[in-house]
Amino acid sequence: MISDRRRLVCSAPGRAGIIGNPTDMYGGAVLSCSVDMRARVTVTPQAGLVLETGGHEFRVGERRDLHPRGDRFDVARAVLDYLHLPPLSCRITYESEIPLRSGMAGSTALVVALLQSILAWQGEHLNRYALAERARYVELNYLKVVCGYQDAYM
Repeated sequence: MISDRRRLVCSAPGRAGIIGNPTDMYGGAVLSCSVDMRARVTVTPQAGLVLETGGHEFRVGERRDLHPRGDRFDVARAVLDYLHLPPLSCRITYESEIPLRSGMAGSTALVVALLQSILAWQGEHLNRYALAERARYVELNYLKVVCGYQDAYM
């Protein structure tokens, strides 16, 4: 049993593209704003690594458990796969108020919050530029989602 009372909570907002959406994918200019809905991640001590979302949990036992399976845990798997961290002992619980497939950068907000929380749990704190760049990289190269830069930067 782990008795550490450590608890870390991170969140990231969704976004609305006001003008120019989605031209930022092609070098164009956009005007965006953050919205009042957020993706949230809580990290707490746990024996082994457990992912939890929507009342379901998944135990990560080995590296191959991070391969995509087309389920609710793929976003967290992608972030963990990208980070190549040593084995973690924590519970990563995540949720989002941003409606799925709403065009409000819900998956990106979740990637940002996951990256920020897992890195902070390990004692690493990124500036916002580095966090946004890493989030876009994960989404494009690990989740195979093509989106513009406004999502990660908002």
